Amino acid sequence: MTTEKLRSRLPIKPLVGSVAALLLCSHAFGKPETSDITWLTAPSDNNWFNSSNWSPAIVPDNSGTTAHFDQSNITNPDLGDSFIQLGGITFNSGANAYTINVNDSSVQFWNTGIVNQSKVTQNIVVGGGSDGGGTIEFFNSATAGQNTTITLLGSVTGGEGSVVHFWDTSSAGGATIVAMGNGGTLSGNVGGGAGIYFLDDSTGGTAAIKVYGNGFLDISNHNPGSVMIGSLEGNGNVFVGSNNLAVGSNDRSTIFSGSIQDGGEGGGTGGSLTKIGTGTLTLTGINTYTGNTIINGGALIVDGVIASPFTFVNPGSTLGGHGIIGGSVINNGLVSPGNSPGTLTINGNYAQTSIGGLLIQVATHHTFDHLIIGGAASLSGTLYVQPLDIPKLKKGEKFQFLTAGGGVSGTFGEVVQDKSTLMRFKVKYGSNDVTLRTYVAPFTSIGGLTPNQQSVASALNQLTNDKNASKLINFLATQPIGNLSGDFDKLAAEEFTSIFTIGTSFDNVQSLTLQSYLDSLRSGTGYSAGGLALNGFSVNYAGPISFRTGAAGPNGDDGKSSKEVQQVAPAENRWGAFLTGTGQWVGVSDDFNARGYDIATGGFTLGVDYKVCSHCAVGIMAGYVGTSVDAADGGRVLVNGGKLGLYATMFQNRQPAPPASTGLSKDSSKESKQVVVPAEVDPGWYADIAVVGGYSSYDLHRSGLEGTARGDTDGGDLNVLFGAGYDFKRGNFTFGPTASFNYTYVGVGSFTESGSLAPLRIDSQGQESIRTAFGMKASYDWKVGGLLIKPELRAAWQHEYGDSAYALNSSFADGNAGNFTVWGPRIGRDSFLLGAGFAIQLSDRLSTYFYYDGELGRTRYDSHSVTGGVRLAF
Repeated sequence: MTTEKLRSRLPIKPLVGSVAALLLCSHAFGKPETSDITWLTAPSDNNWFNSSNWSPAIVPDNSGTTAHFDQSNITNPDLGDSFIQLGGITFNSGANAYTINVNDSSVQFWNTGIVNQSKVTQNIVVGGGSDGGGTIEFFNSATAGQNTTITLLGSVTGGEGSVVHFWDTSSAGGATIVAMGNGGTLSGNVGGGAGIYFLDDSTGGTAAIKVYGNGFLDISNHNPGSVMIGSLEGNGNVFVGSNNLAVGSNDRSTIFSGSIQDGGEGGGTGGSLTKIGTGTLTLTGINTYTGNTIINGGALIVDGVIASPFTFVNPGSTLGGHGIIGGSVINNGLVSPGNSPGTLTINGNYAQTSIGGLLIQVATHHTFDHLIIGGAASLSGTLYVQPLDIPKLKKGEKFQFLTAGGGVSGTFGEVVQDKSTLMRFKVKYGSNDVTLRTYVAPFTSIGGLTPNQQSVASALNQLTNDKNASKLINFLATQPIGNLSGDFDKLAAEEFTSIFTIGTSFDNVQSLTLQSYLDSLRSGTGYSAGGLALNGFSVNYAGPISFRTGAAGPNGDDGKSSKEVQQVAPAENRWGAFLTGTGQWVGVSDDFNARGYDIATGGFTLGVDYKVCSHCAVGIMAGYVGTSVDAADGGRVLVNGGKLGLYATMFQNRQPAPPASTGLSKDSSKESKQVVVPAEVDPGWYADIAVVGGYSSYDLHRSGLEGTARGDTDGGDLNVLFGAGYDFKRGNFTFGPTASFNYTYVGVGSFTESGSLAPLRIDSQGQESIRTAFGMKASYDWKVGGLLIKPELRAAWQHEYGDSAYALNSSFADGNAGNFTVWGPRIGRDSFLLGAGFAIQLSDRLSTYFYYDGELGRTRYDSHSVTGGVRLAF
């Protein structure tokens, strides 16, 4: 529609006023003037001009009258094609939702305008008749109200479309005003489009203005200055003349794909646009207005074209989009090219001040924001870098995000970027461009890492520039920082430190078991089931304990009433053998640095020894050990190994004490006999020594980074035992102090894992344990029927002199650097050793035994084991 045609539609206000006065007189003649008239609950029809539809029965039709609407069974009053004046229309509280059909009529509001108290949307439809468009006009301070929709239909006959005029200081309020294109549709080329006019000093308030097709908004006849509206949307036309249109007072986000241009019915050039409010206005069309664009609030997204010579982005506001800015941009707010992401073109210059910001979004190497500047770029303020798909970023990628044909001057004062990962951006300035380049921040910059995690992080720093490790580095650098400590745990392989705990814990139990066996060997039960036999008190394996009253020898009883008791040592078996089975369960708890694990071990030992003299015996032992370690996150270590060792014991050759007197005279005539309890034997010292070596194969798997890491290797261990003690014997009770020294070395061969994103290369290495134990033991020879039962109790304090946390040295298999050391849980150095059990003599050559040994009270460590076996003398 041409500007001339539009001008022909605009009423001349003085003429309208005169005609209105004349019409008022003619309308008022013979009619009582009533201020409030209400549409009936049950009117006879929908004819506005049927007085029987109103209460009182007067048609509301003068500038002092307000038409009220409540509940009604007819909610579509029709004005036909008449002309009426009203003070206003009020939709009372509780009213139905109405649709008032103005058709081709002309309605003027001179007082309150439209008041909606009903809390539902009320509709007024203008036009649609055969004679062209209807008209609504607001005068004085009348308003279009709140929650009201005024729909202006275009012409269907080639005439003019419907229009609404806001005169004087009237307001569109908070209404929604829709100007449709010709035919009342969004497209077509028949008839004229509907129009919305703001004139004099009227305002759009917070109204939502929608223009479609050749429907339009025209502010060109408004008094010089600015017209504010709530929002703008549609694909119609906006004529600003030489005025300013301020859009956004209702804070809504809308899209306008039509054209904002100079001219209109009032003519004029240099019209401008101001974006206000917190919402977003998106312009997708070609906008030719020749004044400036000012963004004071919210966001203006230009996905089309604006021709403004200057666009001002003020503090708290944003300019974005992938369109074209015809002139220059002065940025005191935020410029954000594209729509996540995209390219924004500025044909003129670009000046970013110290309070301005530029937001660049990066998705991939090929998809990121661009700011293309035809003129010169003057930089200051802040650069904001926002990665959109961090996992797709790689170290060393370049993103040329700004080009300026007129050159680049200045630099950004600050670069603000996402720091949720270690993938970061550096800025490089060229003469005509600015480029971002990705880099990886130090892994050690993360706070709150444990020593193990810190060790892994230091190793990763060494790998940052290693191409062989780029996949690992890129993966870790794009992970949320909060996840990295857990990832470092998966890289640490701290569960493999359990290898050293396996060796030392089982060797400790084996030493205790061997000492128990050597103790029985010294007492004689290792070679003779009866040990030291007593004349007059012996073990009968076929029946109960028997007492003999005669003296030993071929002559038998001499008939005297009393004889001295003689002690006789039985024939000695010099060879002995034993078979022992052991089960052990060890628990190592978490500490602040490493996660714990559980160890379950089972094995057997076979030994043969020979008593070379009355105070010395030597032997050889061999055995098998199988171990399973259950670590965190399903990690496991399986061990199969063999043991081979030598052992010896030396002890004092104790002789029986001289027999005690019976206390009976030779001339006693009593027939009863008295058995004298054997006298105490001399106490004795002893010393034990053993050297045991072992070979083990290891099958290992753990929960690695992005998969399971597996490996296998072998290793060996050496255990040296030296023990000593002193036995005191009181009758059948034996007790005394004990002391022992243990040295254990566990070594493991190097191996390389397979599987996972970061398999490790484990170095060949070993760990030592040096332990001493001081304590007491006690046992009792208990003769029950034909058996000798020997219960035993041991207690000792043990101290560890070696490392309290075992270390593991490793490196990354896929890199040329990155050696690091991690430690297992730190366990205590002091513990309480408790042993209890019993041996049973089954015959003069065969015995069996069962023992429990516990290592208790040690910080983050406890061990429980049971041992059972048989001994054979021959």
